[in-house]
Amino acid sequence: MAFSALGMRGSPRLFALLIFPAVVGLAFLVDFLWRQPRLGRAGAIAVLAVFMGDALPEFQSFYAVRTPAFRGLAARLRGEGVMLAG
Repeated sequence: MAFSALGMRGSPRLFALLIFPAVVGLAFLVDFLWRQPRLGRAGAIAVLAVFMGDALPEFQSFYAVRTPAFRGLAARLRGEGVMLAG
Protein backbone atom coordinates (compact mmCIF):
# COMPACT_ATOMS: atom_id res chain seq x y z
CA MET A 1 0.00 0.00 0.00
CA ALA A 2 1.50 3.31 -1.03
CA PHE A 3 1.05 6.61 0.74
CA SER A 4 0.90 10.13 -0.57
CA ALA A 5 3.25 12.86 0.63
CA LEU A 6 3.28 16.34 -0.84
CA GLY A 7 1.00 15.11 -3.61
CA MET A 8 3.39 12.36 -4.75
CA ARG A 9 2.96 8.62 -4.30
CA GLY A 10 5.50 6.99 -2.03
CA SER A 11 6.51 3.51 -1.05
CA PRO A 12 5.78 2.11 2.43
CA ARG A 13 9.51 1.45 2.74
CA LEU A 14 9.97 5.18 3.23
CA PHE A 15 8.03 4.89 6.49
CA ALA A 16 11.00 3.39 8.32
CA LEU A 17 13.50 5.78 6.76
CA LEU A 18 11.61 9.09 6.79
CA ILE A 19 8.21 9.18 8.41
CA PHE A 20 8.90 7.34 11.67
CA PRO A 21 12.02 9.41 12.53
CA ALA A 22 10.14 12.61 11.65
CA VAL A 23 7.25 11.72 13.96
CA VAL A 24 9.65 10.78 16.77
CA GLY A 25 11.45 14.11 16.30
CA LEU A 26 8.11 15.92 16.37
CA ALA A 27 7.23 14.12 19.60
CA PHE A 28 10.53 15.22 21.16
CA LEU A 29 9.86 18.81 20.04
CA VAL A 30 6.37 18.78 21.55
CA ASP A 31 7.73 17.32 24.79
CA PHE A 32 10.46 19.98 24.92
CA LEU A 33 7.97 22.77 24.28
CA TRP A 34 5.51 21.40 26.84
CA ARG A 35 8.15 21.63 29.58
CA GLN A 36 9.06 25.26 28.86
CA PRO A 37 7.83 27.69 31.52
CA ARG A 38 6.70 30.49 29.20
CA LEU A 39 4.38 29.89 26.28
CA GLY A 40 5.67 26.33 26.01
CA ARG A 41 2.31 24.62 26.18
CA ALA A 42 0.83 27.06 23.70
CA GLY A 43 3.73 26.32 21.34
CA ALA A 44 3.26 22.57 21.76
CA ILE A 45 -0.44 22.85 21.05
CA ALA A 46 0.28 25.05 18.02
CA VAL A 47 2.77 22.52 16.63
CA LEU A 48 0.28 19.67 17.10
CA ALA A 49 -2.53 21.73 15.54
CA VAL A 50 -0.42 22.49 12.46
CA PHE A 51 0.65 18.84 12.16
CA MET A 52 -2.91 17.54 12.48
CA GLY A 53 -4.29 20.28 10.23
CA ASP A 54 -1.82 19.28 7.54
CA ALA A 55 -2.35 15.52 7.94
CA LEU A 56 -6.13 15.48 8.33
CA PRO A 57 -7.12 16.12 4.68
CA GLU A 58 -4.67 13.50 3.44
CA PHE A 59 -5.52 10.78 5.98
CA GLN A 60 -9.15 11.50 6.86
CA SER A 61 -10.24 8.16 5.43
CA PHE A 62 -8.04 6.45 8.03
CA TYR A 63 -9.37 8.62 10.88
CA ALA A 64 -13.03 8.13 9.95
CA VAL A 65 -15.04 5.24 11.34
CA ARG A 66 -17.35 4.08 8.59
CA THR A 67 -18.27 1.17 6.36
CA PRO A 68 -15.65 0.50 3.66
CA ALA A 69 -16.62 1.14 0.03
CA PHE A 70 -17.08 -2.47 -1.03
CA ARG A 71 -19.34 -1.55 -3.97
CA GLY A 72 -16.47 0.21 -5.72
CA LEU A 73 -14.21 -2.77 -5.09
CA ALA A 74 -16.84 -5.18 -6.40
CA ALA A 75 -17.30 -3.06 -9.53
CA ARG A 76 -13.56 -3.09 -10.22
CA LEU A 77 -13.26 -6.86 -9.73
CA ARG A 78 -16.27 -7.63 -11.98
CA GLY A 79 -17.53 -10.67 -10.16
CA GLU A 80 -14.24 -12.47 -9.50
CA GLY A 81 -13.88 -14.39 -6.27
CA VAL A 82 -12.48 -12.30 -3.42
CA MET A 83 -11.52 -13.17 0.14
CA LEU A 84 -11.70 -10.22 2.51
CA ALA A 85 -9.46 -10.51 5.54
CA GLY A 86 -8.97 -8.08 8.35
